[in-house]
Amino acid sequence: MHSKIDSTKNVAIPRTSMIFDEFKENEKLLRSVFPHLFPLGFTPPTSGSLSVSQTWHMLLQYNTSFSQCPQLIYLLFNQLQRHTATRNISAMVKNNNKPFANFKEMSNDKDIQTKLKYAADNPLSLEAKDLLNKLQKSIIFFGWLIPFSGASKRSKLGHCVAATCHFDRPPLSNSI
Repeated sequence: MHSKIDSTKNVAIPRTSMIFDEFKENEKLLRSVFPHLFPLGFTPPTSGSLSVSQTWHMLLQYNTSFSQCPQLIYLLFNQLQRHTATRNISAMVKNNNKPFANFKEMSNDKDIQTKLKYAADNPLSLEAKDLLNKLQKSIIFFGWLIPFSGASKRSKLGHCVAATCHFDRPPLSNSI
């Protein structure tokens, strides 16, 4: 049963210089950035990230207005990637903080800016290679946690090879 909507009321779409916190005010962000997609002001009932089922529900609507908006698709994918990375890295740091402790120690070094500038100016120097090696360890360790990233795809390569050997064909679900 549908409730009757009062068509005499205007939907307020605020314009402000304040930045929305997409982790807490995602519905306000969606309503303000995409008023043409939410003309009545109704957004998915969530204050944080949209779940995968909510995203699919929006994108599979009959009128295709959501699925035809590249800016919305980009925003949803970008939020999925960043929010998943944030959650995964937070859980990883809480459960296994040794790699993070190494990165934290390196980033808290008072001379890190000088070292980075020197490495950028002299990329073939021994110091630059050493710094890159230290940074790569952290990037590789945390990179596989970010969905659809290069490191994530590389971490799936072994699964793809094993599935190909076992089933005589590569799995269709892996995108490498």
